[in-house]
Amino acid sequence: MNTGFLKTSGHVVLRRLNKEVIRRIKMAVKVSTPEEAIKQIEALSYSQRQAFTFMEKLPKKILTKEVCLFAVQHFQYASQLVPEKLKTAEMCLAAVTYQGQSLREYPKELWTPEICLAAVKQDGQALHLLSEELKTTEICLTAVKQKPYALEFVPETIKTEEICKIAVAEDGRTIQYVPDEMKTEELYFLAIRSNGMALQYMPDSMKTPENCLNAVMQQHSAIMFVPEKLKTAKLCSFAGSQGHRICSR
Repeated sequence: MNTGFLKTSGHVVLRRLNKEVIRRIKMAVKVSTPEEAIKQIEALSYSQRQAFTFMEKLPKKILTKEVCLFAVQHFQYASQLVPEKLKTAEMCLAAVTYQGQSLREYPKELWTPEICLAAVKQDGQALHLLSEELKTTEICLTAVKQKPYALEFVPETIKTEEICKIAVAEDGRTIQYVPDEMKTEELYFLAIRSNGMALQYMPDSMKTPENCLNAVMQQHSAIMFVPEKLKTAKLCSFAGSQGHRICSR
């Protein structure tokens, strides 16, 4: 019996991948110019893992400003490998424009309004990295437009009706981060229209047959948040197979 034989296709793929990674490591060690490095990083941009491994094994003298600038604009985790002396405002801006969460890899003294804005414009969730002092209205609004769930990290003083409505209209579940005094009947209706699962955050007093129907029609899974007394045969039928399963319990 050949114990070295890999029976499953998953194992075969993994072994091939490991061989490819080893090949890239050997190639990285042999790279002699920054131009070569850039060429290889570009060729590997389809694989985050291989690009990271390749750059990690590059000789230090090859990690020039040009190589690092190219890398941070082509694969997600490149900023982790940028030498500290090269972590400038220019490098940081290039990195966050490609991947907003890369902001965490750069010194906070580089976090200017321009750089923070660029970060949340690419990934609204990067807002959670910022201190309260850096969270301006413009930055918060940009973050929420890009990623509605960024509303969770918006300071209460900036959570206006406008910004809350933008988030809820995009994903109704974000109503959980809206201040209570702004949770109007209109906003709840907007929430379940954009995502039926927002029904879970609606007060029972507002869970009318109409609202429950709208929620379930938008998202069948919302049937689990409908009060028992409102789970009619008609409503359960709208929820499809999931509705029949929940309603027949």
